[in-house]
Amino acid sequence: METEIKPVWIRGAQLRKRWGGMAASTFYDRLKKGAIPKPEYPFGPHTPHWSMAAVVAHEEAARVSV
Repeated sequence: METEIKPVWIRGAQLRKRWGGMAASTFYDRLKKGAIPKPEYPFGPHTPHWSMAAVVAHEEAARVSV
């Protein structure tokens, strides 16, 4: 029997906290510039969430490029 791995989703406030308490204005400015992964809307069209898999991949890519 295969175990299904369900995605983990976090909101913008949790992501900003993960990244050191980044100000909301900085977060959304970086999002607008494409420096942060785009959100997905798995729970409705007005509730952005970020996939932890995408966040971790972004962090690893940023770590490698430094």
